[in-house]
Amino acid sequence: MQKIALILFLLSLSVHGQTIEGVVLDFDTKIPLESVSVIFKDGKTGTATNSSGKFRLKLKTKPSNKDSITFSAIGYSTIKVSVEDFHKNQNTILLKSKIEALNKVTVTSNIKLKPKISYEKIEPLSKGVYASSSIIINNNVYIVGGDVSHIEDINKRVFKQVSEIPEASLSDFLKALRSNYTWEKYTDKIQVYNLDNETLTTLPSQLQERAYHKIVSVNDSIYVLGGKSLSTNRKREYLKNTIEVVDLNTTKIIEDETFPHQAINFTAIAYDRNIVIMGGSTKLKKNGDKIFTNESHIYNLDSGLWYELKNLTKPKETQGIIIGNTIYLIGGFNGKALKEIESYNLTLGEWTHEADLFFGIKRPSLCNSNDTIYIFDDDNIFTYNTTAKTLKQFKIDLHLKETEMHYYKNALYIFGGYHVDEFSKVPSKKVYKISLKAFSSTKPIETKIFK
Repeated sequence: MQKIALILFLLSLSVHGQTIEGVVLDFDTKIPLESVSVIFKDGKTGTATNSSGKFRLKLKTKPSNKDSITFSAIGYSTIKVSVEDFHKNQNTILLKSKIEALNKVTVTSNIKLKPKISYEKIEPLSKGVYASSSIIINNNVYIVGGDVSHIEDINKRVFKQVSEIPEASLSDFLKALRSNYTWEKYTDKIQVYNLDNETLTTLPSQLQERAYHKIVSVNDSIYVLGGKSLSTNRKREYLKNTIEVVDLNTTKIIEDETFPHQAINFTAIAYDRNIVIMGGSTKLKKNGDKIFTNESHIYNLDSGLWYELKNLTKPKETQGIIIGNTIYLIGGFNGKALKEIESYNLTLGEWTHEADLFFGIKRPSLCNSNDTIYIFDDDNIFTYNTTAKTLKQFKIDLHLKETEMHYYKNALYIFGGYHVDEFSKVPSKKVYKISLKAFSSTKPIETKIFK
């Protein structure tokens, strides 16, 4: 197959016509600054920078060289420059933090950045679920299947209960041992969450129960891929060897029995009229070790044919997201939690090592806004800007794993997952909303720039 190279040229940001374009960076780190207020001289025309620090200011009349532009952001000193000077500085503004600027200017405000990302609880799901898969279509998030099991470490619980009983007997031990609250089940439900009015509905469907799978959306259909199911007595697990296609207009389900990538915890991406599938684990040994795969496949929906893609750089479970024609794989697991961020260019067919997380993450939740990827796991949330190659780590008090996350209208939404208490692994039905403004008002605990 002949490869067609797609070369993108980044045009210089400039003042032209009635539009002023530019970028705002941190003076010391040169990291792009998001949500910087950009105001033209009249005070009536303004905008804000995006996640890449870029802005576009549309004016009703052509600006003169002496007209001024004001740049301001929380935690930074405000700058006012003329259009002429802005142009001389190659349309780049460097903002200094107020702490650094104290020796030169008098700062009247004493705004401190927050130590943790703030969030709000909104309408919950009908049922707690983790290891599910979801997709956002317009203003609706479709959460399909997942694990609803309640898993208890009975040995730990019994040991503590019995240790708290003075002169505990064998009868006390056996009684505590019989109280086993472990319950295993996967769900077949499709929960639909409307983000505009924060309401939940459940679609009527006859899906197979499955978890640790992936879904993608093409046109008006959802493709449910891979994962695993439980036997009737819940003692065996089976990899799914079919694809279920849900027509969102009719809720009817068509089953496709051709699925060569039988695995769990893999990446699936919709790309034009194709579905790309990468990695995952394919078998669980008796000793608990997993067998991982580095295989990649692409499924053409028009021809119905499967093709092999270039293998991953290593066998692993992984999570991925697509921006443009590039798939980004972040973290994963191959016997240990992985920290690499890798990209695969679908046009060139080439792998690139992008960056490394500050530590390994087994199954992060991912979403993006433009060229910024948001990465969530447990009590950490990261931003990775794919253009500036900058990684930031923030703390957040959620303590959830294997959630689903989506971006919508300048906010992140986190669904489900599980939390671990003293003895149990418990599915969560909570939904959280995080405004993107929270990132500009919160101090990152670590930042790194990758060349």
